[in-house]
Amino acid sequence: MRVVRKLGAALGLLGLGLISIGLIGLGFTSRGLWTLLYLIEAGLLIMYAYVYLPVLVTILAFPWLKRMARPATEAEAGETYFALLVPAHNEARLLPTLLNSLQKQQYPANRYQTFVVADNCSDDTAALARLGGATCLERQTGKPSNKGQALSYAWKTLKARPEVPADAVILLVDADCQLDPEFLAGMNGMMRQPGSAPVVQSFRYVSNKRSSNVSTLDAAAEALRQWVQLGSRKILGLESQICGSGVAFRRSVFASLMDGQQHQLVEDKAWKARLLEEGTKVDWCPAAHLSYEAVENNADFQKQRKRWVGGQIALIKTYALKMTLQGLGRANLSQLDCALSIVQLPRSFMLLLAGAFGLLALPIAEASFLPWWAWWTLGASFLVYAAFGLLLIRAEARHYLRLFLAPLLVLGVARTTFNSLTGRGVKQWDATRGGSPKLQAVTVVVTQPQPELEISGIGGSKK
Repeated sequence: MRVVRKLGAALGLLGLGLISIGLIGLGFTSRGLWTLLYLIEAGLLIMYAYVYLPVLVTILAFPWLKRMARPATEAEAGETYFALLVPAHNEARLLPTLLNSLQKQQYPANRYQTFVVADNCSDDTAALARLGGATCLERQTGKPSNKGQALSYAWKTLKARPEVPADAVILLVDADCQLDPEFLAGMNGMMRQPGSAPVVQSFRYVSNKRSSNVSTLDAAAEALRQWVQLGSRKILGLESQICGSGVAFRRSVFASLMDGQQHQLVEDKAWKARLLEEGTKVDWCPAAHLSYEAVENNADFQKQRKRWVGGQIALIKTYALKMTLQGLGRANLSQLDCALSIVQLPRSFMLLLAGAFGLLALPIAEASFLPWWAWWTLGASFLVYAAFGLLLIRAEARHYLRLFLAPLLVLGVARTTFNSLTGRGVKQWDATRGGSPKLQAVTVVVTQPQPELEISGIGGSKK
């Protein structure tokens, strides 16, 4: 069967290659050197299709996705043992909320343990971690470090200690997160299924979606990532992406990742590429819900995107061609999907390119194989895409006005992308939020996130 699939893929690629060569030849014959620009435009259209086709899949399959996203029931004793690793750099403000949510899990207390990595902290993160019931692993290096380095340190410390049994599942959670009470039960249900994937990404949503214009739009983007990107892949039988936090690894897989760790600005996509290369499957668990606090101002938003875009440019050099060739050779659609996700430009940059091609086509029609209005319509469709994200988070009518902020965010990310493509992007990790001040007293505050979606609104899941 595998030979037949590979043969079919090879013949399909051969046919696609011959058609492409023929079209390029016709282009040079009729339009000359403008054909070179057509190749860029065709690549941009492929990226738009890569964004929008999953939307159609999600809409058609949404009733099924909504059923899968219902919260799990309380787990019985003797289930999966979870070791939660929380990398934390100056997280005194947010960490207590996470630890309180862990104490409220509807899951046997002796089947999970939390380890906080207080990484180069200058505040009371370590004291709060211990007060909240976590085991604290303190690390001081005297120089900036990233999430991957903090996790590598934690793993070197833990793998020789008896706290983490051989059959444990390592669960990565950021300090700005909160876990819904049924979270561990939901992850347990997925991990205990026969033949389950050894890596599972949970469902994420933004807890502070109403706090500011930036957090509202970020919440819409996260909803699109979960329901459209991950949901459509679940429907199509493709492997899930990894979102950085709320992802669980069986111990042997996590050990392999940490032992061969090459520190990146964006660890999640690098991990996904390595796992695909090794043939390790990644699944999505929509029944395990985790919220996180999004940034609330444009300065932090742009700082975060600089790191992400810079990291993605580095990944393109390392993995894009390798993933493409391996995906073609193995007839592995998930690897080709990963390659496309790595080379895909930020949506803001795609929007500006569509506008630029439309402007160019106005005075010089032969500069584009599409009319100017088609490019501008394509660019404007991102407003509809963003509005769909707001629908997914059940935004109020007034929140749709926040779409008018989008051009400011778009220009900032587009500038960041241009700088990264020209070698002037971020090359070193830096925390998105500033460090918290030293606390005079250690106080644990119990708060609960507002569930983002009530299963009729296309998101979270409480009804």
